[in-house]
Amino acid sequence: MKYNGLKEKLELFAKYVFIYENVIKMQNSNQSFRDTFPSAFAIYEKRMKSIIFETNIKEINKNLFNQTKFYQKEFAQTKPKSNRLSSFCFHLRNSFSHGLLNINGERYIIIDQNRYNKESAFGELDITLVDEFLDMIIKDYEK
Repeated sequence: MKYNGLKEKLELFAKYVFIYENVIKMQNSNQSFRDTFPSAFAIYEKRMKSIIFETNIKEINKNLFNQTKFYQKEFAQTKPKSNRLSSFCFHLRNSFSHGLLNINGERYIIIDQNRYNKESAFGELDITLVDEFLDMIIKDYEK
């Protein structure tokens, strides 16, 4: 399976990675994200926040349908004022950039690993929801 099933999504994620590296990774609060990406923030607040959870590496459980779990502490060590939204953006960027992001049916399988090849994020999210979130980031950025 070439490109982990993401061939049609490469431009979307390439734009997202560019925006992440130039803008998102410098933001340390929901307020700064909201100010820069108001449309994307609205999607996060209304439809994503309730299905994205913080945890520790030992508790990442691949059997939790419709939940994205990620290891907050590791990310906080590099970004002291991190939050759930910025951590999600970080792990989504890594999952794609490191070739770990996959598609399974109508869902993205989001996987990230730390420097010791241990999973630091795992989750499944609806493709339409994530694509809409990324589309809004791109639209807000391009305004």
